[in-house]
Amino acid sequence: MSVEDGNNEGLKKQILFGAGYGKPPKATRFEKGRSGNPGGRPRKAAPDLSMAEQPMLRAALKAANKKISLIDGGKAIELSGREAVTQRMMVDALKGNARAQGLVSDLFARADEANARDIRDRNELCELWKAIKTAEIEDAKLRGEPAPTILPHPDDVVADAATGPRFLGPVDKDEQRELERTLQMRETLIMQDALDHKSTSRPDGRQFTDPGAAMVMAMLLEKSIPPRLRLTDIDWIHRQFKYEAFSKRTLLKLLFTAWRQVGRPRPRGYLSLDLRVVKKWFEDFGAMYQEVQARNVDVDAIARGEFDDAALDFMQRRGLH
Repeated sequence: MSVEDGNNEGLKKQILFGAGYGKPPKATRFEKGRSGNPGGRPRKAAPDLSMAEQPMLRAALKAANKKISLIDGGKAIELSGREAVTQRMMVDALKGNARAQGLVSDLFARADEANARDIRDRNELCELWKAIKTAEIEDAKLRGEPAPTILPHPDDVVADAATGPRFLGPVDKDEQRELERTLQMRETLIMQDALDHKSTSRPDGRQFTDPGAAMVMAMLLEKSIPPRLRLTDIDWIHRQFKYEAFSKRTLLKLLFTAWRQVGRPRPRGYLSLDLRVVKKWFEDFGAMYQEVQARNVDVDAIARGEFDDAALDFMQRRGLH
């Protein structure tokens, strides 16, 4: 690894984990050949430190954002720590005294200030990363060379003033491999849709009259792909026409191999699930999500194989046996 590569890796880690990752900011380091305490004990000053260097404030921020269950007007509600403290000013940090309440509120405020400073610093590093890596891609293009593999890709990094950098694509090699599998799966589903349209019966002889769900699944999968790699409307049409021009025999051969390459082997002649079946899956999932959010169904208990009356009633109503 070159010195430049090492510097880039350090910049990447600071964007991902904060400016204090691995080394303190330059403003907080001692200068070579100069005493760290030339005038004796200094006067206290507000430290210009990142959140990564202030574990107590990180803990305070976590506590401030943590949801707390309370009873309000006889109804159970959930509030963040800071919301609960604000609404219950006469209670000491959730059942303490007024002095403790003031201390906690001050700690939350300082945590917010430090967090805002950290977001600002990480966004600045984010913009620097994007500029450096975009220039590398442009240089390769000018030289007629393939674009270098950069993780995260500069187009996948977004500076967000509220939360700090957001990553719309892979940030390491494992995530890059997963993205490549997803792209393969999208192509396989588009190819599968072409075979579905050329077929009237399944391998076991059952009629294949409903539209297959392959294209719907491909479009849903598209939402998980970074925007820079999503297909335009013209791209979708081009791919559909491309595979529909193939003979059924060619599609059968291509799909038999393609499904194995994505790790989902299918028998020769496989056709996608009926669209109505997949539609019901999503409807059932949405209904289950609403029941879980309303706390009518204990999803953890179901995961353990424990079904109470509420879960059994839900399954019976949805026809899930």
